[in-house]
Amino acid sequence: MIKKRGYSFILLITIGILIIFIASVVVIQVNAQEQSADDIFDRLEQKGVPVLKVSTIHRLPYRIEIDLQSASQSDDLALEDNWFMQLAHREATLAYRIGIRLASYRLNVYNAAGALIYATETYLYPEDLSQNSQPARTQVDNQNAEQIVAGNLQLAGLKLDELAVTPEDSLGGNGQILLIQVSGKDLADVNGSLPKFLDSFFQLLDTINAQHGTNIVLCHLRVIDAKGEVLLDYVRDLEGGSTQWTAAEGLYSDWIPKPALAPTAGTPPTIENGYPSPPTLTPQPYP
Repeated sequence: MIKKRGYSFILLITIGILIIFIASVVVIQVNAQEQSADDIFDRLEQKGVPVLKVSTIHRLPYRIEIDLQSASQSDDLALEDNWFMQLAHREATLAYRIGIRLASYRLNVYNAAGALIYATETYLYPEDLSQNSQPARTQVDNQNAEQIVAGNLQLAGLKLDELAVTPEDSLGGNGQILLIQVSGKDLADVNGSLPKFLDSFFQLLDTINAQHGTNIVLCHLRVIDAKGEVLLDYVRDLEGGSTQWTAAEGLYSDWIPKPALAPTAGTPPTIENGYPSPPTLTPQPYP
């Protein structure tokens, strides 16, 4: 009888230790998740993104929700939202570098009246390229990077209004951000130049880091006309592989990727809501 009581006592102690251990692991996990969400919020805020909140919506698997404020007064996204949304996608996709790896994240955009005008959910998998990439080191300074870009762009009659390479200095690396603005007289004039210009632009993005030692991780291109109207707003995350753009109606469009095939069974779809086309601009969904 004494032996049985001894065994029971040891069993109870063992179970108690296991419960304490599991509870400690859960608390550590919860704290780490909350810190990860807070880190994403802080980083977006530091980049000037109008982020409302970043919240945990599921702990296992770990999923978060990012809410952004748009300046839009209607049901259409504002032009600046392309850049802000891409920064949010980037921070969430590469969150594993500073915290816990996400299973998915939902991005919501609200207009000035507080109405939801855009929502998408992106699923991440350990085998994804974006989930395995490590921060590269920059071998070329920003000024030389600008010269390399200028030497490889074919303007084809467009005017180069802005060309800048600035440091990103985040996510564990020292990436570079490429900003380009070109302009033409009007839509017809721009359309005549875009095939050659965009061909050189896309080729540049695909090869510049490998061939020249730059570390461009983000690119923002704007094409405008003589009146300052934006004809194309294009943002690409070279590390994460995502792209977002808004193009004016009637703009040369042969460069636009064809729609992807329908996902196979078992592949979680991207959820998109409330992204209607404005009168003159045609928004393109992420990615």
